[in-house]
Amino acid sequence: MSEILLLISLILLSASKLADLWTTVHHVGRYGETNPLARFLFAKVGFAGGLALVMVLWAVIVGMVYASAWSAPRWIQVVTAIAGTLIAWIQWDVARFNATRRSSCLTRIALRAYGKWAKMARR
Repeated sequence: MSEILLLISLILLSASKLADLWTTVHHVGRYGETNPLARFLFAKVGFAGGLALVMVLWAVIVGMVYASAWSAPRWIQVVTAIAGTLIAWIQWDVARFNATRRSSCLTRIALRAYGKWAKMARR
């Protein structure tokens, strides 16, 4: 049963990341991106290259987490599935925000947390 939860979580995580990618390409663009890492990559390797690198990095991290969770004890599988689903929810809400510019409570919290992280990253 926990393997099914992991698989569902991975599907949700992947679908929400693809939605985030699509809305970044179609609604945000190269100059509207607020993520400092993505902006840096866009400046170095272009918009398409930066998006590709971000997606590869995301896929490597998610792959490592889910591959190790797959053979872990059930409680770790469940925790990973819950965390992945929560991240998928945030990614989906960010994609919705990118497309509509309507914030939700979740995107406002994420934007505040991201703003604090971005300030620390600039130092």
